[in-house]
Amino acid sequence: SYDLNVSLKKDNSFIFEEKKHFDFYLAEDKVNALKGNGLVVHHSFPVIPGKYKLTVFAMNSIGKEFTFFDKNIVVPESGNKPVLSTPVLAYKTETQQDTFFFPYRINDKKLFVDPGKNFKLRERPFLMVGAYNLSHDLWEKGRVIAVLKVLNERNQYSRTYEIPLKLLNYHNNINILQKLGDAAGLNPDYYEVKITLQDATGKTLDTQSASFSVSPISNFGYPMETFNKMRIENPFYFFSVLAGQFE
Repeated sequence: SYDLNVSLKKDNSFIFEEKKHFDFYLAEDKVNALKGNGLVVHHSFPVIPGKYKLTVFAMNSIGKEFTFFDKNIVVPESGNKPVLSTPVLAYKTETQQDTFFFPYRINDKKLFVDPGKNFKLRERPFLMVGAYNLSHDLWEKGRVIAVLKVLNERNQYSRTYEIPLKLLNYHNNINILQKLGDAAGLNPDYYEVKITLQDATGKTLDTQSASFSVSPISNFGYPMETFNKMRIENPFYFFSVLAGQFE
């Protein structure tokens, strides 16, 4: 049983505070896996444009163990400037047929995310990145380039993935899912992937990057996870949260 407290502070004022409760149930034969691999609590909420201090506090309401972190975040104004979202790395995906929203669901795919960004031997991570504020011309002629490299000067491994935006259905906000590595998977090492959004002339409009590691072990477990769901056809919660922040 977990309690989650989230707050957003702008200068000296709190514009958002929320408390969530998560009940997590598992079979008796899964207890050792939980002890060995841990638990991830997923949560998400919308934020109006601005610069904030985010604070997250989570506690086991029975055992009283707790963890917390804070972080400065920037939510840009929506507009005409094309941008890339913060990349997300996942160790697997699953197709979802329901109409629920929950964290790390992208279109009809659920992403399974390990916060440690550590992957098994020969595993191929999934990279998710969004290209937002796209004009029709940029969608038709632009592309996203992802360059995967090893952070080891003695290893020259490098792979480039070019994704023309027009391969996806047109929308001013597009989410791209790309599998990294070769068919044989990745060798143990530290990796970095650099992503650029380019127009028809090859001009770079925005850049992002993400790093991860591949373990020499092929049989370790990933954390269990818990999260709350809500129906996509009832978006009033998101509008209510944004309205409260504006107020």
